[in-house]
Amino acid sequence: MSHRLGLMALVAGMLGASACDRGQSSGAAFAQRDSVGVTIAENVVPDRSVLATWSVRSEPDIDVGQLEGDEVYQLFRVSAAARLSDGRIVVGNGGSQELRFFDATGIFLTAVGREGKGPGEFTGLGMFGMARDSLHVFDWSLYRVSVFDQDGRFGRSYLIQVPGIAFPQAAGMLADGSWVIMSGFAFSPQKISAVVRDTSLFVRVSPEGAVVDSLGRFPTVEFFMWGDGRSTTAAARAFGKSVTTGVGASRIYVGLTEEYEILCFAPTGELTSIIRKTHSPRPVTAADIAAYKEEDLGRLVRPSFRPQMERLLADMPYPETMPAFGDLKVDAGGYLWVQEFDPPGTPVARWTVFDLQGRAVAAVETPRGLTIRQIGTDFVLGTWRDDLGVEHVRLHTLVKPSPRR
Repeated sequence: MSHRLGLMALVAGMLGASACDRGQSSGAAFAQRDSVGVTIAENVVPDRSVLATWSVRSEPDIDVGQLEGDEVYQLFRVSAAARLSDGRIVVGNGGSQELRFFDATGIFLTAVGREGKGPGEFTGLGMFGMARDSLHVFDWSLYRVSVFDQDGRFGRSYLIQVPGIAFPQAAGMLADGSWVIMSGFAFSPQKISAVVRDTSLFVRVSPEGAVVDSLGRFPTVEFFMWGDGRSTTAAARAFGKSVTTGVGASRIYVGLTEEYEILCFAPTGELTSIIRKTHSPRPVTAADIAAYKEEDLGRLVRPSFRPQMERLLADMPYPETMPAFGDLKVDAGGYLWVQEFDPPGTPVARWTVFDLQGRAVAAVETPRGLTIRQIGTDFVLGTWRDDLGVEHVRLHTLVKPSPRR
């Protein structure tokens, strides 16, 4: 990339840079410079302990989801969840293709939608976002967005119209109601026992579904193409390279996980900044591979698939090092959360938080198994499965230290 700067060449000058920002310790160094109109934000973080600590309480304040009892609390294939401005929680329940509304304590209120292709109906209920007090719900099967008010009343729908893109996937929605859409993946069935990595086009579409801007084309997820003579399977490569996105109110983040580098785009598609942090590649060990296999096999719904999956995992080529980072999320304040890529069995998920200038300011740990759906100013909302596989939507309190004076 033409904007790349050598990190090691900058370290000596960065060590004298000021790193004081809202309680951040001087143990971390930060520097910014311009490269052809793009701001390069370089972070030297010798240890997470030098960052301010934000904490997420391990026990949830609200827990929706149960194995037995009233069906409205039995969740299946949850695709999205969000907390509204009045504290209510809306859950996209893919199993019933409906939106379920709960009050601020987790008590069921109402459900809207059902399976179908008519107005306010879904066949592929996916993620959703809030814009101008409206709930925009993406249907990945119909390539359609349905718009509801905060009480669940259907207003309108529009198609995602992206010429040349097959199987469009939603990466997130901006505050103005426009969507970041990426093209689906393509596989060649002729490639057997090979690692493949397709590319995906990222575009922004208007609240009416038309293409407005393009962010560019990026490599996507590494897949292992495996065949047993009867069928071909595409499985995500364990510890493989991937692309991850984080969409905020007015910023779009794209990260390729082979290096600790995250691109920040304006809604117009212009690359405005690049965030980097020092990173030492972690080797993939035999213990890591064994733990991965155990977790992957443990997720199988049908035991009859186990022999085939065992052969696939035995044939899969494993990389020498782990990705530089995992998921990306943007909180209500516009701060970027970057998940550290930890090996299977790690008791918590670790995150590094970057401010609007790209400076690493905080370290956070979230409960293991919690898939974050929304981060507010004082809460984290996510989905979680218990030991019986029961799906839950949980809200946890987020505590930040008071700024130093």
